[in-house]
Amino acid sequence: MSFRHDGMRFIAVMGLLFLGWSWVRLARDFSVGVARFDWQWTTALFRGQRDATVYERSSNPSGFWWCTVSKIVIYSILTLGFLILLLET
Repeated sequence: MSFRHDGMRFIAVMGLLFLGWSWVRLARDFSVGVARFDWQWTTALFRGQRDATVYERSSNPSGFWWCTVSKIVIYSILTLGFLILLLET
């Protein structure tokens, strides 16, 4: 089975644009001292909460660093994957 590479470049560019915005948002939140766990946003809405889980560096440093480091690892892997996809096509 072979894939056509016509849409791969578009997918890679759109993924990199999304990740670029995510990196900017992560940096902005880090400078303020807040880490948002946005992946729980939909489940937070079902529970009746307005926002996702927010960890503040001053009140919950372990939660803040856990959330920040996990986002950095996931964003790094995805960015590398999309860059490889973009450069291969």
